[in-house]
Amino acid sequence: MEKVAGGVDGAECGQDAEAEDGRADGPQVGQGAVLQGGIFAGVKAAVDRTGAAATLRLSRTWPG
Repeated sequence: MEKVAGGVDGAECGQDAEAEDGRADGPQVGQGAVLQGGIFAGVKAAVDRTGAAATLRLSRTWPG
């Protein structure tokens, strides 16, 4: 996450903005939160889909 945040705002690695950090402004923290949420949602969707596909292969029924 640090490399992604650093690439977005040009900060050094390990210098990502935190909500409690006084050096970061509101939009920077907001952008970081949106980016982190998007990454989390994408990983969660991939894990859920992989689990559902494995269940389908093992039981021949789609979960849910």
